[in-house]
Amino acid sequence: MNRIDSILRDARQLIEDPARWTQGCYARAADGTPTPYDKPAACRWCLEGAVMKAAQDVPVEERDLAVYALYTTLNPVTPYVDGGTSIHVFNDTSAHGRVLDLIDRTLVRLSKVSL
Repeated sequence: MNRIDSILRDARQLIEDPARWTQGCYARAADGTPTPYDKPAACRWCLEGAVMKAAQDVPVEERDLAVYALYTTLNPVTPYVDGGTSIHVFNDTSAHGRVLDLIDRTLVRLSKVSL
């Protein structure tokens, strides 16, 4: 397993429980207020916030590759050409199960290619 897979698996684990997932900001504290994803008070993350949290100890380029892998799974035909759907918009307009499914589909796709 490469580091991109590891980041995505760790991010999935962070938000696997719907009570630990959020919409509208990178992370929230227990009282529901937005908070930075890497602060101890953070206990709920959006998809991208979970990726950033999972990748906080790796080079930023690897975090960006994990986000790009999600983005290209979501927008396989025209990534960045038409703008596509951003990870933020997808997270904020999707049900929790669809967000987890995007991670799962990305992991399957990555297992078929080498980075």
